[in-house]
Amino acid sequence: MDDLMSASATGEGNLVVLLGSKTGRDGIHGATFASDELTEESESKRSNVQVGDPFSEKMLIECCLKLLDEDLLVSLQDLGAAGITSSASEMAAKGGVGIEIETDKVPLRESGMEPWEVMISESQERMLAVVEPEKVEEVLKFAERYGLIGAVVGRVADHGDLRVIHNGEVVGTVPAEHLADAPVYERDVLRPQYLDDVQELDVSELPEPEDYNAVLLQVLGHPNLCSRRQIFTQYDHQVGTDTVVLPGADAAVMRIKDTKLGFAATTDGRGRHCYLDPRGGGAATVAEAYRNLSCVGAEPVAVTDCLNFGSPEKPDGYYQLAECIEGMSEACEVFGTPVVSGNVSLFNETEHGAVYPTPTVGMVGVFEDVNRHATPGFKREGDMVVVIGASSGSSESRRESPLAGSNYLEIVHDKVAGRPPVPDLPAEKRTADLVRGMISSGLLDTVHDISGGGEAAALAKMALAGGVGFEYEELEIEDLKNNGILLETLFGEQGAGFLVSVPEARWTELEDALGCYEEGKPIIGYDVVGRTGGSSFKMGGLIDLSLDELREAYERDLFERHAPEGGHIG
Repeated sequence: MDDLMSASATGEGNLVVLLGSKTGRDGIHGATFASDELTEESESKRSNVQVGDPFSEKMLIECCLKLLDEDLLVSLQDLGAAGITSSASEMAAKGGVGIEIETDKVPLRESGMEPWEVMISESQERMLAVVEPEKVEEVLKFAERYGLIGAVVGRVADHGDLRVIHNGEVVGTVPAEHLADAPVYERDVLRPQYLDDVQELDVSELPEPEDYNAVLLQVLGHPNLCSRRQIFTQYDHQVGTDTVVLPGADAAVMRIKDTKLGFAATTDGRGRHCYLDPRGGGAATVAEAYRNLSCVGAEPVAVTDCLNFGSPEKPDGYYQLAECIEGMSEACEVFGTPVVSGNVSLFNETEHGAVYPTPTVGMVGVFEDVNRHATPGFKREGDMVVVIGASSGSSESRRESPLAGSNYLEIVHDKVAGRPPVPDLPAEKRTADLVRGMISSGLLDTVHDISGGGEAAALAKMALAGGVGFEYEELEIEDLKNNGILLETLFGEQGAGFLVSVPEARWTELEDALGCYEEGKPIIGYDVVGRTGGSSFKMGGLIDLSLDELREAYERDLFERHAPEGGHIG
């Protein structure tokens, strides 16, 4: 905590230094474009989208860390939406001071830029620092050493304004606190009529699949669930040689060089769920991120988010936004994961309507020993595969059908309907924490959560990731049929569920770790569902597919609808 740097500008007469890349018009109105209703005129505004330079960003980060380490800065803030205007006004307001910016001293990449363009440009890779005058020269030398542009562009004043000066003339001045403290709009939160319609679903009316093989291949090959290899192979994910778990797992895992420490990161979104139940969907999005970090063994510590919604000026859009945030807040409180940053993209609408309300959650977790981690791929022949958590419960314990709002329902039956199960947040945390503890102890090295596509899709992905087949217990399939929950178990999306595999020799250890009972029943349900082995994927007499057949479906080109040459990788 002692190393934290404040973003509060202080010290009348201290200088304001702009670090990083030059300023251009490429970022002007970038944030407002991201929160503007899309029309036929939107194409003409595409130049407003910022163009990033990852290498310059890396250099800027390293430079700022060095400046902080050398105790050369009074305060520091990144330039985001509205560029210098927002950063300078926020820094001034936090410190109770004023800041004067001389726009003619800002390094530009384009000629003829007006002062207002300089002030609101959102060009990337820039930071604003407050520096004591006697340290400025050293700060600028460090910037040059890291290949960055550094320039003194203003000073701290006592008048409390953000004052814009161009060629010695004041061209604008506004009290900094008026810019930093945005007005708050309190609108009525009214439940939309559409929810009454879309939440109607009778799963008993869904026909049983005639061909379970075809259904599983259809689910695995759908853009919602298929491999993201087309994306993550477009960049080098081993830069710096610190990657511990390669892309394709539940979360990315990195080591801290020369230590046993590590960290993991995941991003998740459940737009369809949030559309059907905004509050429950918001909570479920956070819960899925918590599960994904726990799957690799990382302790979740913090959240960032991107809130993608339609117009909050319309009653339906405002309700979705407010309720999703409430659900996310409830989940973050239960999980102990504070939201440390975030942004919004609003007014995502066209003449065809709004996008699904889609809060995207990024969550980061930490390892004390990064060598104790897990991955989803089956690793050995003959392992026992165990389902842990809510998905192992009976139909009597389920308040809503796990098929409601599921990928199966949309992909196979072309329906987006029902009310998805409301996440049991304490159960989510209890189960995830238990699984994470078993990874940390070295008991588990193979873990995957049950989410999109249900248990069947999760097991198929585990088989594909490890190149080892799987066979579901015949008696388990019969029990599911007899209890009337076969479809719900194989393709439902209930949450709080994990799949793990262990050698038979360690089964007793796993039972002991899971053996917390209350009134004669396990607090966290679990069940052995099958064993690994061979080169096929079998589920009773329902599914019998080779791993090659699964892989052909799962590895379909994510962008095949735009690929006239065929749409397959390889």
